Amino acid sequence: TQSTWEEALFRSDVGQLQWRLITMLIKPQTIGVLPIKYVPSTNALKTISDTQVQKPVDLGTIVNANKLQAQQPYFSCPEWVGIPHKGFYLEVRRGQDLMDTLNIDESPYYLFGRNQSVVDFYLEHPSISRVHFALVHHYNGSVFIIDLGTAHGTAVNNKRIEKNKPIKLEVDFTIKVAESTRFYVLKKGNYNNSTQQLRTREVKERKDPPIKPTATRIKEKEEERKRKEEEHTDESHQWEERKKRSTKQIPDTIQCCHILLKHRDVTDPRDRNGIPVTRSKEEALRQLGQLREEIILNLDGLGPEGKIRKLAKKVSDCVTWKKFGELGKIKKGEKAKEFEDVAFNLEIGEISEPFQTEFGVHIVLRKELSRDA
Repeated sequence: TQSTWEEALFRSDVGQLQWRLITMLIKPQTIGVLPIKYVPSTNALKTISDTQVQKPVDLGTIVNANKLQAQQPYFSCPEWVGIPHKGFYLEVRRGQDLMDTLNIDESPYYLFGRNQSVVDFYLEHPSISRVHFALVHHYNGSVFIIDLGTAHGTAVNNKRIEKNKPIKLEVDFTIKVAESTRFYVLKKGNYNNSTQQLRTREVKERKDPPIKPTATRIKEKEEERKRKEEEHTDESHQWEERKKRSTKQIPDTIQCCHILLKHRDVTDPRDRNGIPVTRSKEEALRQLGQLREEIILNLDGLGPEGKIRKLAKKVSDCVTWKKFGELGKIKKGEKAKEFEDVAFNLEIGEISEPFQTEFGVHIVLRKELSRDA
């Protein structure tokens, strides 16, 4: 019937778009001998008015300008970011204990890490990077996690995720950050329920406590404070000990590709076409920082290696631009010390921050060593 197919049409976004085009471009016509004119039924009109289709948002209109300015050098939001659906939060757990709850339904995205001047949620463990991962709300209501190229990684449901690649989270998925013993559980619903659980546990633990002298209470509070400090110190100490036992071995040979931007203060201030370079060192650093963000964001799906090769071919001032920025095998001592200090300390697949040598400003991506490099 007319009502059946028109309702099915309006259940899809495509159908709504098609009907708008139909109503704009087509007047009532005669097919055969029957005049055909579509008149939406009451049910169909209700479907249209009740459907709220979210769209990507302009962050500048809904996110604090200071937050954007502080976080822009570390993270660029994907184009699909949207206004968060209400009710999302994280439970912070350690073993079976609920330690805290974090509300994550007020901003389109959140950053987590140890740099308190940049991140939205500060994480203390020494293995965690300064800006470790991002939670981003998709305009369709989904939540994604992005590991921001960290050394010690991020795991979802105990499986380490790929760096700089958005991973969709479902409710009750767990997030483990580097070597921290705490983990995070994505929840949706009444945020106050978990907060109430914390309060209920605290009440049960102190139910009908005996009245103690003030001096005793003060002493016990001080002991509790010291105990918590020792727990954190012990966790940090255990991490440092594990780190010492597995001290990173600097390889003798690596393989990498890079992008070089020269500036007017280098030894040979000419670009790859022999034209004098006029940009300042600060401008070169800024431009390479933007290119690094573009590589990490990976909007075109090329991956870090594919993207840096493409950009090297396009903009690099090193002669290796002809080989897509490929440097091949590099043995210790073959390159400038400033270059090797960065490149040889990268993890495979990790991309460096922009850094300076006598030749200009670089970003480097370390690759897996291939036999035919």
